[in-house]
Amino acid sequence: MRKSGRIDFTRRQVLAGGAAAALAMPFVNARAQSPIALKFGTVEPQNDNPPFNADDWFCNEVTKRSNGALTVTHFPAGQIGAQRDLVEGLKLGTVDIVGASSALISSYVPMMSIFDLPYVFSEKAKLFAFLDGPDGQALRTERMGEAGLRGLAFYDVGVRDIFNNKKSVKTIDDLAGLKIRVEENPVRVGTFQALGTQATPMAFTEVYNGIQQGVIDGFENSPLVYVSNKFNEVAKFASKTGHFITPAVRLMSTAGWDKLPAELQALVDTVIAEAAAMEREQWVTAEQKIWADIATMGVTVDEVEKEGFIAAVKPFVEEQSAKLDKDWVAKVMQAAG
Repeated sequence: MRKSGRIDFTRRQVLAGGAAAALAMPFVNARAQSPIALKFGTVEPQNDNPPFNADDWFCNEVTKRSNGALTVTHFPAGQIGAQRDLVEGLKLGTVDIVGASSALISSYVPMMSIFDLPYVFSEKAKLFAFLDGPDGQALRTERMGEAGLRGLAFYDVGVRDIFNNKKSVKTIDDLAGLKIRVEENPVRVGTFQALGTQATPMAFTEVYNGIQQGVIDGFENSPLVYVSNKFNEVAKFASKTGHFITPAVRLMSTAGWDKLPAELQALVDTVIAEAAAMEREQWVTAEQKIWADIATMGVTVDEVEKEGFIAAVKPFVEEQSAKLDKDWVAKVMQAAG
């Protein structure tokens, strides 16, 4: 359980955490003869950013509330592997809890791919209202369970934009031929092929050097990720395309989950839900000023003619949606409004 990482919580959050602790503590056998130790692997950098802060808080809080019956040690910044390595590690038992993108998890749970299609959700509030509802809960437990996974919570990862080191991108034509890093996922690859780029799958941990060495021209991600990972040092053009609004997931394997006593399962569910709420709130606060910060970093920030981007990907969205369960697609599209 790592002590680093700063979190500023409201009085309401602290009181809510205290109330939850009072409810959870009676169910935890603090005198367990064999304390359980879990490893939590993520790729977010070890600095003041919402996912790292929330994950670090979760690890410390679970240990505290269980009186040491359950300890969770946080390994951020890809210390024990890239995202795909971490998810595979769940199945191998080399790691117990991981953070992963929806794009990666859709390789195991195809229903998740709907959230990686471009311009499906235009508001984060609608996305999380759906994911926090009964359909989102069934996705975390039942659907992920079919793949041997147990979703714990959905995190905010912001609105995704395009960053590159070559030129301003204001129209769909400006993207033509740029080598843009995407996650190792067919929907992400297909989206950026539809946008006219040379879509280049690459692990997140390789992106900075990839741009620096000219292997790629740029990448797509949220502006907060852009800043927290210091990509402004190597990619000086930012385009506000807003093409993806997707969640990230914190998850375990079903085998690992089933090994936890019921009272510790309940504690983990309670604390990770609080961590997710904190993470989302911090992300919203950070987003409110992030573009102003970027403008002071010597970066060219461009608005885009979004209609051209939406039109370019429309056939791809229709093609991919047709591969998924019709009722599921209808539910998501209705929620997206």
